[in-house]
Amino acid sequence: MYSFRVGEIRRCGPGTPLRLGMIVSVVSRIDGLLLAPRDFALKHGGVILQTEINPKPEGACRSLLVSRSVLKGEVASAMVIFALPDESYARPARLAYQATRWGGAPALAVPVARVPR
Repeated sequence: MYSFRVGEIRRCGPGTPLRLGMIVSVVSRIDGLLLAPRDFALKHGGVILQTEINPKPEGACRSLLVSRSVLKGEVASAMVIFALPDESYARPARLAYQATRWGGAPALAVPVARVPR
């Protein structure tokens, strides 16, 4: 039904919690795939972190993903934001994607690449 990949990972600004922006690209293989930030999660060691709800554009994190319908063959690319307790959580984590509207569709996950300093 879809495929996805993670592009660049950015720090959204200084401070705690660590806010990371991840540019994601989703390719739909069907018409009308609903794409939303809540469809993404960071998973590590049984802990699941959801994306921030209504994040504010900040620093290098301005091209935010908004909920929308994606057509067959269309590529949707934008940024999802996560607030992490610290940098050590991100390195072994996997970014998972599963379209919520298609509960029977498989979840996809990819390892998180290097976190920028």
